[in-house]
Amino acid sequence: MRWLTRRQHRAGSERGAVTALLTILVGTGVLLGTGAIVVDVGQLYSERTQLQNGADAAAIAVAQKCAISLTSCAAGVSSAPRYANLNASDGASAVDSVCGRSAIGGLTVCSGATGTLVTCPSLPSAGNFVDVHVSTKQANGSTLLPPTFAAHLAGNSAFTGSHVLACARATWGAPSKNTGLALTISLCEWLRATSTGTISKYVAQGPYPSPTPWPPAYTTGIAGTEQVLQLHGSGNTCSGSPSGFDLPGGFGWLTPDTGGTCITTVSAQGTVSENPGNSASSACQTALQTAYADSLHKPIYLPIYDGVKYSGNNGIYHIAGFAAFVVTGYRTPGNPSTQSMPSLISGTKYCTGSLNSCVYGFFTRALLPLGTTLSGSTDMGLLVVQLSG
Repeated sequence: MRWLTRRQHRAGSERGAVTALLTILVGTGVLLGTGAIVVDVGQLYSERTQLQNGADAAAIAVAQKCAISLTSCAAGVSSAPRYANLNASDGASAVDSVCGRSAIGGLTVCSGATGTLVTCPSLPSAGNFVDVHVSTKQANGSTLLPPTFAAHLAGNSAFTGSHVLACARATWGAPSKNTGLALTISLCEWLRATSTGTISKYVAQGPYPSPTPWPPAYTTGIAGTEQVLQLHGSGNTCSGSPSGFDLPGGFGWLTPDTGGTCITTVSAQGTVSENPGNSASSACQTALQTAYADSLHKPIYLPIYDGVKYSGNNGIYHIAGFAAFVVTGYRTPGNPSTQSMPSLISGTKYCTGSLNSCVYGFFTRALLPLGTTLSGSTDMGLLVVQLSG
């Protein structure tokens, strides 16, 4: 029992020592200072993370809209606060500015970077981009993140909080590579169908025919309408190509990545082997039928070739870029009842007689999933968005 008494007496002494130490630490502000560092700095870090996530989400959302059309760009800018607020724990943040550069317009010109850690990098010299600047905004309207301990430190009573900032930049343009249907369309057909890439000549994004109506039916290849493309070498030609390449118009089949499929992976400014012959493989016939029968009529992603070298089994296409193309009809050699589909727009079978292999459709603008890299190639309607700052 004497041992227990000694232990209890010693424990009481330790508690007294701890109490005395706490009194000293609190009196000298050490604990408050430590609390200010741990709690208040943690709050600042959390606020900064939420703001950065919100800026990232808003920048991507605006870029995805501004890549498609002037009208959708305006809607994207208006939606920036919603994306920023969704990433704030209290559902509130301030979008101070949305600016950038877009080939189709719709963005306010940026004044430039401030050089601080919470702003976007220096403005790029070229290309499409959007900067979204955000900052602290409390649910009660305050633009300060209130402190928990810092205001209680000696000489710091006037401190009312911090105004935290963040910025994100998203860029967009043509992809460096793409995996899609093993079908390629001539540059001259794309130039004619879009009036040399004029934004207004692309057909608006679907689904078709509602809420987006079908474009005008085929009328001798006028821009912005349905197009009828023949297999290259069927008499339709156009000029202009890389050195050593010819440029026949129309379309052609590509060698797929693996046998039994109609899928190929192509790099911009690269080459790909031709799949010779007039007939589409059974896999490509199935792919065309699937695209044609799609109830939403989503675009397929196709490479655009600007030159052909050699022919037959040795044929090579030179790829200029990538486009989004909606299939509205086709004809491939074989059974007319299964391999000749009339235009979804007019109900007409344009490809008859000697024109025994054709694809009908029109060009629109579309986005690839995030993660694909930019190439710097010509914008041909198929685009990719990425965060860059």
